[in-house]
Amino acid sequence: MTTQLIMDNVSIPIKRISFSDGSTNIQLQIPEGLNPSRYFSLSVNPTTPADNYLWEISLVLDAIDQLVLEFSHSMLYLPYLAHARADRVFETGNPHPIDCFLGKLWPNFDEIHLVDPHSDYYLKYEDLCEFSVKEQHQCFIDLLKSEV
Repeated sequence: MTTQLIMDNVSIPIKRISFSDGSTNIQLQIPEGLNPSRYFSLSVNPTTPADNYLWEISLVLDAIDQLVLEFSHSMLYLPYLAHARADRVFETGNPHPIDCFLGKLWPNFDEIHLVDPHSDYYLKYEDLCEFSVKEQHQCFIDLLKSEV
């Protein structure tokens, strides 16, 4: 599992479970006595393949739902906007990947923080969810500052 979950300032370990058919599952390992209710944030690791983003995020969200936890605020951090290069239907019979991706995410989060969105298509969802963007060049500048 390459996502990181934080609930009310506590990092929650995510145990990855692999099956012989190649499918995966997870288990949130919430510390005993912790009853989170204020917020959760989910961060996707930059090494996560873009096609795995939605699956990993969906598993964590469903695990939270199964625990019947209610939060007043939720955030998602994406190091890259998956499917941003497919911000339109290119040919008859093609899907609209970025719309599929964002359409599944925004109802679950109050804020989505993006790095290098590559496309401004996410603005279609701006009235539905709060987005913040850190452009790739700013990441590079921040990296250079940290090297000094």
